[in-house]
Amino acid sequence: MYRKLYDYLLDFYTPEEFPAIVEQINQWHNTRPFESLKIIDATPCFRNTMVKYCALLAGGAELYVPLTAKLPSDPEILAMLPDFGIKCIDEKALAANAFDLAADCAGTLCDVNSKYGYVELTRSGLYYYQQCKQPVYSADSGLLKKFETILGTGDGFARAMAKSGMTDFAGADVLLFGGGKRSFINISGNG
Repeated sequence: MYRKLYDYLLDFYTPEEFPAIVEQINQWHNTRPFESLKIIDATPCFRNTMVKYCALLAGGAELYVPLTAKLPSDPEILAMLPDFGIKCIDEKALAANAFDLAADCAGTLCDVNSKYGYVELTRSGLYYYQQCKQPVYSADSGLLKKFETILGTGDGFARAMAKSGMTDFAGADVLLFGGGKRSFINISGNG
């Protein structure tokens, strides 16, 4: 099913816009590191999130996404996930299911049964895992996050400029150095 999702994504993004994940999709399609694993991913769900889903599916994951008001999501994107083999599960059904791995944001899945442990993606929910008996990997506690924090992102730049009162960039030349992430920002001051 990952190929159907990949083809859908190509209507919105070029492979040059997410080259690292394209490489990951290709590698995981060949190595299948998540073959037959039930993985639940609780992160904000928008079209760009589907790029990550594509990689997990290529790796053989049976992918679940929780339907929760705790995380912002695009209802239209959530509605189309089953078309790509991604199972949506409501909050009430979470406790009745067991997963092999839980990728989490904001502690949304801290009470979910996960055989191999948890990946806390944003540090926003790390507090919920302090007493956890299973392995918890904090993705944002690693070295890569330090580079991102030091070098910043386009969104961080726009927020910093707005906070400092600099919102009118009409006619200005702006040179922005980043950490390799593609950021979509509007520097016109109009949002």
